[in-house]
Amino acid sequence: MRRNLMKKALIVVILLGMPWGAVFSAEPTEGKELTLKDAIVYALENNLGLEIQRSRTRTARLDLRINRAQQYLPTLTVNSEYTKSKLPSRSFFDGVPFVESDTLSASVTIRQRTPLGGFFSFFFNNDKTESNRKTAIYDPTLFTSSYIAYSQPLLRNFGTLAANYQIRVARNNLEISKYQLEEAIVDLIYEVESAYWELVYAHKNLEAAQLALKRAKDLLNQNEIKVKVGTAAPIDILSSKATVARNESTVIQAKQAIQIREEALKRILNMSKEPFSIIPTDDPEVKGTPLDFDDFTINEALGNRADMKQARTNLERSNLGVKFQKNQALPNLQLNAWLYSYGVGGTEWEFNTWNTADPNFQRFFRAKITFMDTVRDVFKLKNSVYNVNLSLQIPIPTTAERARIAQAKIQREQALNELKDVENTVHSEVNDVIRQLKNNKKLVEADRIAVELEAENLKAEEKKLSVGLSTNFQVLQYQEQYANAQTQLLRSTINFVMASARLNQVLNRTLKFYGLNFKNILENKIDKK
Repeated sequence: MRRNLMKKALIVVILLGMPWGAVFSAEPTEGKELTLKDAIVYALENNLGLEIQRSRTRTARLDLRINRAQQYLPTLTVNSEYTKSKLPSRSFFDGVPFVESDTLSASVTIRQRTPLGGFFSFFFNNDKTESNRKTAIYDPTLFTSSYIAYSQPLLRNFGTLAANYQIRVARNNLEISKYQLEEAIVDLIYEVESAYWELVYAHKNLEAAQLALKRAKDLLNQNEIKVKVGTAAPIDILSSKATVARNESTVIQAKQAIQIREEALKRILNMSKEPFSIIPTDDPEVKGTPLDFDDFTINEALGNRADMKQARTNLERSNLGVKFQKNQALPNLQLNAWLYSYGVGGTEWEFNTWNTADPNFQRFFRAKITFMDTVRDVFKLKNSVYNVNLSLQIPIPTTAERARIAQAKIQREQALNELKDVENTVHSEVNDVIRQLKNNKKLVEADRIAVELEAENLKAEEKKLSVGLSTNFQVLQYQEQYANAQTQLLRSTINFVMASARLNQVLNRTLKFYGLNFKNILENKIDKK
């Protein structure tokens, strides 16, 4: 048994002499100190996934602007055209075999939608025509006209529901996009917290491993001295060397863990291309987090969480869809009213006879009616036509209409079930994180006591060894137990800190906890204080 132990110790010593450090020699030469708040701000400014979500929110905001513009901004149409024609005469009074005319026209049309779903239209036009007709009363002729119309649906498409449907859908989509961004921000911060504290754990674990290695080397030195003076057996040196070798391996593994955790944090911060290493400066603390939770905690989560707001907005959008589809199934009753007015002018002529074949046919200048004269005639309604009418279009119920209504109801039911599912998830997550927080608090207290006791045991055993009342093996065991207790305390402390961060995430307190403003994050203008 003693010979096998010596062989194993010798193998460990040989392995220790190999250049294992070269395996992990690709460490960055420079270090960048980073607090947790700095890491969070850097992630919010540079994380690509979050920037993608920001772009979606900006797109939803532009969609809302587009829908508002399409619904309520008036449309102005300006048209100008020139027409030249030469047609065979169809009247004896034309006095020419072919009627030639040149017409220059210009028109303006304004169309505006009203909040109740109606449409107001205004049309203004002016034509100037020159012709070779001998009996033209006006040549050139000025014709000015105006048309005012209003159309109001009274059943289908009546009211603000139908008129603003696309705007309200776009607004709900924007709200949902904002809630998705808020949820992504909170999740990203928790991801940064997790990666940061895991990196802290890796560094602290390396410190604990290096301290354990130092203690093992100190014991090895003491045993070598004892062997030289004849107060200890050579086997004690081999066992000490084996312990040193194991601790060396633990240190190497701890360094490797730092590299892995550091790369995970860099990936989140979009810093993987940076050559420097990250040195976390914050230490995990078990602060006085209140552990007396009640129904108010659940209500806080239900009222503040982004996924709950998103589910409620989605349900609101589905309810709106059902109402809109029912409205679209109503008869189409339209109230239409319009007023048409015109004025005629130009150079007015009179004739001594209408018989253009008469050799004595002559025309004489009578008067000149200007463009402004025709405009006055238009607005004075000198020549006008009024009309008011009702039109009713009763749809024959079709499978498509019934299917659209049924589809909208199914979507509403789905949105309601999704809301209930999110509520259930909130209850489960809140209860789970509270349980974790309480358990981790107890574990920290228990592990802290364990570290204190293991330190006392190790100190006592080292004193016994110094007076010959203990063995090297027992001291090594106590050293290992003390190192394990330190690692366990560090792990439970990190777990408690992460449970506290998880509580902030579950209750949507994260932004408030770090003093961050959602609007500033949306615009990527983050206060770094």
